[in-house]
Amino acid sequence: MAAALPIICLTMTPVIARAQTVRQLNNQCFALEAKGLYAEAVKTETKALTLSRQSPGPETVSTAECLANLGHAYQDLGNYTNAEAMFEQSLQIRENVQGMENMDTMAALANLGALYTLMGRYSRAEPLLQQALKINEESSGAKSLQTAGALTSFGTFYQAVGEYTEAESCFKQSEQIIKAITGANSRATLVAMNNLANLEIELGNYAEAKPLLEQVLASYQKMLGATHPNVGSVMESLGTLYSRMGDYAKAESYYDQAKAILNKDFGGDTPNTVGTLSGLAMLYMNMGDYVKAMPLIQRTLEIDEKTLGPDHPLVADMLDQLAQMYTRANNFAAAEKLDERVLAIDKKALGMESPLTANALIDLGSVYFLKGSLSKAKSCFEQAIAIDEKALGEENPRLASGLSHLSVVEEKAGDYSESKALKERALEIDEKVLGAENPATANVMEGLAYSDIDLQQTNEAIQYAQKDEASHLTMLNNILSFTSEQERLNYEGQNDPYELFASLNDTPDLAQAVLRHKGVVLDSLLEDQVLERASSDPDYKALIEQLEPAKRRLTQLTMTVPKEFSLATLTNRFNDYEKLSDEVDELEGTLARDVTGFGQARQALTVTVGQVQQAIPSNAVLVEFIYYNHYIGHFKAEARYGAVVFSASGAPAWVCLGSADEINKAENDYQMALAANEQGQLLRAIHKLYKKVWQPVEALFPPGTKITIVSPDGTLNFVSFATLLAGDDHFLAEKYSFRYVASGRDLLRQPILPSNQDLVIFASPDYYAGGEVNWQEGLELEPLPDMETQAIDVGEMAKPWGWNTHIYAGDAATEAQARAVQSPYILEFATHGFVLPPVIRGPITYSLLGIPQYSESPVRVVLPNPMSRSGVALVGAQVTLDAWQRGEVPPTENDGILTAEEVGGMNLQGTWLVVLSACDTGLGLAKLGEGVMGLRRGFVQAGAQNLLMTLWPVYDTTGNEIIEDFYSKLHDDNNPPEALAEVQRDWLVKLRASDGLLSAVSLAGPFIVSSQGPVQ
Repeated sequence: MAAALPIICLTMTPVIARAQTVRQLNNQCFALEAKGLYAEAVKTETKALTLSRQSPGPETVSTAECLANLGHAYQDLGNYTNAEAMFEQSLQIRENVQGMENMDTMAALANLGALYTLMGRYSRAEPLLQQALKINEESSGAKSLQTAGALTSFGTFYQAVGEYTEAESCFKQSEQIIKAITGANSRATLVAMNNLANLEIELGNYAEAKPLLEQVLASYQKMLGATHPNVGSVMESLGTLYSRMGDYAKAESYYDQAKAILNKDFGGDTPNTVGTLSGLAMLYMNMGDYVKAMPLIQRTLEIDEKTLGPDHPLVADMLDQLAQMYTRANNFAAAEKLDERVLAIDKKALGMESPLTANALIDLGSVYFLKGSLSKAKSCFEQAIAIDEKALGEENPRLASGLSHLSVVEEKAGDYSESKALKERALEIDEKVLGAENPATANVMEGLAYSDIDLQQTNEAIQYAQKDEASHLTMLNNILSFTSEQERLNYEGQNDPYELFASLNDTPDLAQAVLRHKGVVLDSLLEDQVLERASSDPDYKALIEQLEPAKRRLTQLTMTVPKEFSLATLTNRFNDYEKLSDEVDELEGTLARDVTGFGQARQALTVTVGQVQQAIPSNAVLVEFIYYNHYIGHFKAEARYGAVVFSASGAPAWVCLGSADEINKAENDYQMALAANEQGQLLRAIHKLYKKVWQPVEALFPPGTKITIVSPDGTLNFVSFATLLAGDDHFLAEKYSFRYVASGRDLLRQPILPSNQDLVIFASPDYYAGGEVNWQEGLELEPLPDMETQAIDVGEMAKPWGWNTHIYAGDAATEAQARAVQSPYILEFATHGFVLPPVIRGPITYSLLGIPQYSESPVRVVLPNPMSRSGVALVGAQVTLDAWQRGEVPPTENDGILTAEEVGGMNLQGTWLVVLSACDTGLGLAKLGEGVMGLRRGFVQAGAQNLLMTLWPVYDTTGNEIIEDFYSKLHDDNNPPEALAEVQRDWLVKLRASDGLLSAVSLAGPFIVSSQGPVQ
């Protein structure tokens, strides 16, 4: 029997146990960082560092490793100060224990060098990175992973200082090495591809960057999950890529996704989220949404200055964005100071040969140019061009930008040939690198068109204008596919789509542009609503149900003036406003995205002249008035009106009507004469409007014209053309049948057949229901008892016609009841319409003697949205107006004030006619190219096909008689515009004969009918 083997008891020493625990904690730290849980990684690695320092002493390889790991975790969190301390200690230990030629020492050098790059300490970063690369190449060879890591760090350094050629070389070498060793789908390879893609974006090589980023994103999502920080970072890069490509819809989508991921992992205000905030700010700036852009710029600037200090190039970037905001606000002095500071930072940090410094020179030069300092501007641009040519080569978009800027200086100085040559060189670069539809390319094309106008090269100018228009339509279609109403208005408001074509007298292209741009925002909203209502998707209905309450909450918050103005109150108010505003924008944007999809063409932008001409009867014309800037050469333009006349056959005709100031004054005189009952002034104004506005247009009409379809613009929205007197002293109403459209495209809209014969009338509401009369003068609504009589009379008239009449009068004419109405055949509001001022102050009080005490009372309520300032008054409206004058804002859902904004949310699809029979219902804010922001727009948005309204008050029972005659005629021929035309003509002639011109125009003139659908 063999002897038993001795049992040996192995006991783990405390030193070995601690080392094992440290290794376990290190592994946990790596796992947490891989998941993006950087805060947890810091906690875990701090424990490991504490253990490693206990024995045998602080200067061990293990301690150095823990310090490096902790430094990386701090760096990922954006805590660069702590990261620096950890990396410095780690490097010191490596040097002392392992020596300068050791690979671990090399890694410590690279860590610190990469951090210094992030911190903008480039002079300290470069020697460390050079030393690390040298050690790597000597110790492990040129094709090792260690060398690839060093090359990556150096590439990041070169990109930060603007040495893009060197950066590209480093990143490409690194990617090749890593891919060969680890494989094409490894995480290390994906990191290398991402680095290269971001550089290609900076170089303007978008076609190369896009597939790289898409591949990296798909792989990261599969490998790491949808919410990993690396996924968020790639989405941020894609946002930047699409923003620079001009695809703002995709850019915002990617930025929003990146923001959600990165905010979740890092919190909202850290260095890891500033890239997304900065990118969104620039995107919103380019879209014209400065309200959204400004707070993002300020937040990003605050984070960068706190993290990086006041002299970091990234801080300079945000200062530059802020300067651009000041420039767009025409505050050139403030912009100049900021841009000078930007240039000083970049020169100190990067030197005078960096493309980033060239950017600063271009922006500063732009401000000098706008201030009129041409020599300073030229010097800046020439320096920038020299830098970019040397650093980036001959085919870079940054160089093209410098050339374009310099061309404008040369043009201003009168050297048109040199200016054009510079622009042509810039265009060649941009078309080759960015493509014809990029916003930067379009800007150069537009500039070349103006240059050719100055050089009297009309054909060339038209060609460039056509290309610019094609690019703008692509951009506009993109904007309309994902934005809110206000964002759409902001973007289209930045552009004048008619200026070039009108200035060149290019009638065919101008006619096409007018039909595609005019009222396009309203048209896109109508298209959204039609598609939404046609959809059976419950998600759409849920979104719509959320949208209206959100809009009401936002309106109420906007109206309310704070009782006290402490910083905390204003901050909370701003945060609430920002949250609600974002909610409304997001809901409207989501509906647009879901309904139309990215890239799907808007119907308005595909309409042709031929399509509209087919909808015009042989005895009719369409008159498209436009307000535009007429380029008169050498950087000078004049605001003018013009008109394009379309008939059923033949080419459209164009006429420039002259100075907008003169025509606006004539329209103002027309309105003032009516308000003041001045017959002589009215006669002069009518003749002047005829001579300046109508006579030149009428000269273009084909023989036999009987119907004129008018699409007004600017203040011409408030002219009743039927009241103008022709040269033979007869009303135009005696010669033509007038009807009004927002755009000629309205003729193509297919009407929705009514599903009932309901006539619903809201008349003579009790404005004081729920309140008491206060003897103060301010916003007062006079009772309208005659309107109830008119409603009853109309109801009696309608009985034999088979119309089902529902009259809501007195205390029954509530806002809640109005909102409950669903697509009646005819809807009438026989009550006050109104347009309120943007600021409501307190009432004018009376002394005991009845003498008004006029004093400048404080602001009580603010109404910045023109769609909230126009409306109709229902039950309790005076109580609400009185509350506003006291600074109180009751809940808006049933306050008796049915605003145009709220009207737009009603369901009037299939409603054949809306009648607004009281005063001022056709007024509002005339937004150029978009018609009237008021009740007109609200009822069209709601779905009404014909809208009868008034352009000024009718304080007489004659108005009721005209409405009754209109209903009678309407029943005879079922044609609202024609019915009004005949009734209005007869009343104008009759009243002029009996009571004079002033009475005729005042009482019969204000009625107009706005229509959609084919001419009957």
